[in-house]
Order: sequence, then structure tokens, then C-alpha cells
Amino acid sequence: MLDVAIDESAWATEDQAGIISIPYCSKSQGRRVGEVGMLTVELLEEAIGTAEQLGYKIREECLGGVGGGSCEFGGRKWLFLDLALGASDQLDQVLSVLKEDPATGVLAAKLSPQLAWHLGLRRAAA
Repeated sequence: MLDVAIDESAWATEDQAGIISIPYCSKSQGRRVGEVGMLTVELLEEAIGTAEQLGYKIREECLGGVGGGSCEFGGRKWLFLDLALGASDQLDQVLSVLKEDPATGVLAAKLSPQLAWHLGLRRAAA
């Protein structure tokens, strides 16, 4: 049996924890210090919804972690998501497909600022 000692005196106090800033993804997103951005799962859901609006049929398959991607057959656009990957990697898959599709820019005004930023799109002013 492994004997492990934990030194609780090195832990942050409640007062110290209150001043520890939460890191954020990018300074260019205009967030205030400590503001948490959209969760990866929410961003993935929005990205999948955007792909569906662009006519992609979504297939979620266990592909053993080798990845997914898009293809077109039978006159339809397909997006395969690898369920063996985590949400962040699945998001990267969907973002790659959306970035390659020229029709994505048409939906820029309807996207959240976070998704538009990840896609490198500028939203039109309201």
C-alpha cells in the first residue's frame, strides 16, 4: 500500500482562491478577466447545428479514435463524428469541416460570437 502525505498548509485559502483569475482562451475575444467562455459541449452542439443547416447529415460512429470528417455521396453531404474522441476533438472535426465549406460564411450573422471566432468569421454589426 502506498503511503501518501498531503500538505494542506500549501493549499490556497478561501480568500486567496477568490483572487485567482480564471484563464481564458484568447485575449482577442474581448472577455473580462475571470469570465468563463462557452463550454466546449455547447460550442460543439452549435457547430453540429450549423453543419445541419448547411445540409450535412450527421453520423456519430465509434471509429476507434482515428477521426471522422466529411464526404459527399448519394447526393448528400455527410459529417462523421468519432464517438471515441472527446468533445474537444469532435469540435475540432466539425470546425474543420465548417471552415472548408464556403457556405458557412452565409450563416456568420446567426452564429454565436464564440463559434464565429473559432471559424475565423467576422459577424456583421447588428
